[in-house]
Amino acid sequence: MKKQTTGYKIAQFVLKRRWYIIAANALLLVIIFAGMAVRGKKFGDHISYMKAVREDPTKRIEGYKGQKPMFDSDYRVWFDSEDPNLKAMDEHQSIYNREDILIVLVKSKSGNLWTNANLTSLRKLTQNLWTAAYTNRVDGLANFNYTLAKGDDLKVSEFLSDLPYDDKKLAEKKKQVLDDPLMTKFLISPKLDMTQITMKIIAPQDFPDAFPDAKAATLKIVQEMTGENSDLQIMLAGSVMLNNAFLEFMMNDQKTLVPLMFLFIIITMTLMLRSVWGMVLPMLVLFTSIIFPMLLFMGIFGFPLNNASANTMQLMVAIAIADSIHIMAVFLRNMRHGMTREEAIIDTLDKNYLACLLTSVTTAIGFYSLVTQSMPPFRDLGLFAGTGTVYAWFASIFTLPALLSVIPFKQHPKASVADFDDGVPTRGYEKFVDFIYKYKYPILVFWLLTTAASVFLVFRIQMDNNTMAYFDKKSEFRIASDYIDKNILGTMPFEFNFRAGGTGAAYEPAFLKKVEKFQNFLMSKPEYEFTHVSSILDIVKRMNKTMHAEDPKEYRIPEPKAGTDTRKLIAQYMFLYKTNLPQGSDVTNLIDSDDSMVRVTGFARAQTSNQQVRNAAEINAWIDREMPETKARAVGIPVMFSLLMNQAIPGMIWSMALSLGLITLSMIVGFRSLKLGLLSMIPNVWPVLFLYGALGLTGYVVDLSVSVVAMITLGIAVDDTIHFLAKFLRAYHSKPDVKEAILHTLRETGSALIMTSVILVVGFGILIFSGFRINANVGLLSAIIIALALLADFVITPAVIITLFKPKDFEENTAEV
Repeated sequence: MKKQTTGYKIAQFVLKRRWYIIAANALLLVIIFAGMAVRGKKFGDHISYMKAVREDPTKRIEGYKGQKPMFDSDYRVWFDSEDPNLKAMDEHQSIYNREDILIVLVKSKSGNLWTNANLTSLRKLTQNLWTAAYTNRVDGLANFNYTLAKGDDLKVSEFLSDLPYDDKKLAEKKKQVLDDPLMTKFLISPKLDMTQITMKIIAPQDFPDAFPDAKAATLKIVQEMTGENSDLQIMLAGSVMLNNAFLEFMMNDQKTLVPLMFLFIIITMTLMLRSVWGMVLPMLVLFTSIIFPMLLFMGIFGFPLNNASANTMQLMVAIAIADSIHIMAVFLRNMRHGMTREEAIIDTLDKNYLACLLTSVTTAIGFYSLVTQSMPPFRDLGLFAGTGTVYAWFASIFTLPALLSVIPFKQHPKASVADFDDGVPTRGYEKFVDFIYKYKYPILVFWLLTTAASVFLVFRIQMDNNTMAYFDKKSEFRIASDYIDKNILGTMPFEFNFRAGGTGAAYEPAFLKKVEKFQNFLMSKPEYEFTHVSSILDIVKRMNKTMHAEDPKEYRIPEPKAGTDTRKLIAQYMFLYKTNLPQGSDVTNLIDSDDSMVRVTGFARAQTSNQQVRNAAEINAWIDREMPETKARAVGIPVMFSLLMNQAIPGMIWSMALSLGLITLSMIVGFRSLKLGLLSMIPNVWPVLFLYGALGLTGYVVDLSVSVVAMITLGIAVDDTIHFLAKFLRAYHSKPDVKEAILHTLRETGSALIMTSVILVVGFGILIFSGFRINANVGLLSAIIIALALLADFVITPAVIITLFKPKDFEENTAEV
C-alpha cells in the first residue's frame, strides 16, 4: 500500500470538511473587512474633528488623541524614530519651528519677467498666496523686505509696493535687483526670466490632508493667475510637493499599473489553463491574498500605508498566484485525463503539498527578513507581504481545493497509459534534456565562472539616494525642481545651527565673524556647489549698508570703533529692522527666541548622495577644527536621505544573510538532505549575483531598491527550484533513472513553471512604468532576477543534478515526495 503523505492526508481532510473550510475563510475575511470599516469610521471622524478645530479652535478637546493617517506621505516615514539624523533635524526644527516649504516657480514664456504686467501679476500672486491653507509665511521678490534710510529714519518696505512704474522707475528697479547682493542669488534668475516665491507651510501633524489641501489651494490661486496673464508659466516644488508626490505617485500606480497586471494575468491564465473556472478560482485566491494583509494591518492594527508597503498589492498579485496555478494546472490535467474530481484533488495535493509549502516558507522568509531593515517602509512591506504569502498558502492548499470539490467540472474519458503515466504526459522535452546532457560541463563552467566574476563585480556597484531621483524626470514636480536647481537656487539645502553662548550673544561681532568665515568657506568650495548661503548676516550687512547711505563698501558686519559698543549697535540694527517689518514678517526662522543661536542655510545644487555625504563629513570636520564651540552640524532632508543609504547597507547585508540562512535551512529540512538542501540553493543565488555583477560591470546607478530586491527575489527565485526538485525526487523514487526522472519532471511541471515565471516577471516588470523610481527599479531588477531564475532552473539545476550528485543522494532522501 502506498505511503499516505501529508498532502494526501490534507486532501482527505479538505474533502471531508470542505464547507467548514469555505465558511471559516469567509468569516475571517468578514472580520478583517469589519476591522477596516471601524478604522475608516474613526479616521473619518478624526478628519471631521480636525476640520472643525481648524475653523474654531475652541472646539479642541483636551487630551484628544488623533488617528494615524491611512497613507503616510511624510518624508519622515522613511526614518526610524531613533535615527540620529532625524533626531538632529527634529532638534533643529524645534528651535526654528517645523515648517515645510512650497516653492512657486514663476517663469515668463517670453523670457522677460521685467514688465509692468508681469510684475503686477507677481505682486498679486504673492498677496493671494497668503490665503492658501496652512500658509504661515510668503516670501518673494514682490514682498522682499528692502531697507532704505531717509535721514535718521529707517524704512523697510516691500520691493514691489508701488506698481505700476514708468519706464524710468522700471529701469531703476531693474538696476536695484541686478546690483543687490541677494536678490539674484535666491529670488530671481540673473536673466530676469524666472523667479520663485517661497511659501512656508505649517501643517498640524494630526491632519493627514494638510499637504494635499495646501497644494490644492495653491493650485487654485495659480490657475487663476495664469488665466489672467498668459505669459506666465507657474510650477510647484519644495518639501510640500515632495510629500504630495509620494502620495500621488502611489495613487497613479494603483490606478494604472494594478489593473494592467490583473488584465494580463486573467488573459494569460485563461489561455494557458483553457478554463474559465481555472482562471476565476485562482483569481479569487489572489484577490483575498491581496486584501487580507492590507486590511489586517491597516484595519485591525492601525498601520498606515506608505510608498513601500503600498506595493504589497503588486507583489501579492505576482506571488499569490504561483501556488494556485500549480494546483489548478495539475487538477485540470487530471480531470482532462479521466480522474474523478475527488481523485484529481487528492493527486494534486499529494504531488504539490511539499513544493507549495517550501515555496511559501522561503518566499515568506524573504519578505519577513525585511523586518530587520533600518527603514520603516521596507519593514512594513516585509510584514505585509510575508503575511500575505502565508495566507496565500493556506488559501491555495485548503480553500482552493475545497472550492474545487463543490464546483462541477466536466469529467473526461480515462487517458491511455501510453500517453499518460502517473497523470503526466509520456512525451516532450526529449531534445532539451539531450542538450543538457551533451553540454552539462560547459553549462557548469559557465555557471561557476559567471558566479566568480559576479562576486568580484558586486563591489563596483554605484549607489545613489538623491531624493529628486526618486521621481520620473517628466513629472511636474521633478521638472519644477530641476528648473529651480539649475536657474535660481539649489534645491538641496544644508542646515546648520550655530550656538553663540548666552542670551543676546548672537550679536557679538566676533561670533558673527565666525559665522561669516564659515559661509565664506562653503562658497569657496566649488565642488560643494552651493549657490547661496543664507543667515541673519544678510540682514546685518544690509542694515549696515543702509545706515551708511547705501555705500556698497559697507555691506559687511559693522567694524569695531572706539567709543562704540558694536554688539549693541548690531542689536539696535536688528531691533530697528524687526519693528519696521511689514505685518506677517519676522526673523524667527533665522535666530532663536533669546538671540543665542543662529541658523545658517546653504543652498546646494542637486548632487549624488555619495557626494552629499562626503560634503557633509568635510564640512563637519571643518567646523570641529575651526569652531568646535558652536556645536554646529550639517542637517537637512538631503543630508538625511543621503546618509540613509549608508545606514541601509549593514541592514541589507544582515537581512540577506538571515534570509539566505533560513531559506537554506528550510530546504535542508524540507528535503531531509544536507547535501541536496545546500546544493539546491546554489543555482538560486546565481541569478541575484549575476544581476548585481552586471550592475557593477555596466555602472548602472541603483538606489534604495538594491537593499530590498535581493531579499525579496531570493525567496521567490527558489520557488521554481523547489517545484523542480520535489517533482524530480518523486519521479526518481518511482523510476530510479536520473535522465528519465528529469524528463518526467519537465513534462509534469514545465508549463506551470513557465506560466508562473511569466506572471511573476510581468507582475514585477509592470512596476517599471511607475513614476516612483524606487518602485520602478524594484520591478526591473526583480523581473530580471526571476527570468534568470527560470533559466537557472531549466538549465543549471539539471546540469548540477547530473554532474554533482550521485544516485544514492536521491535514494537516501526521505522527504514526502
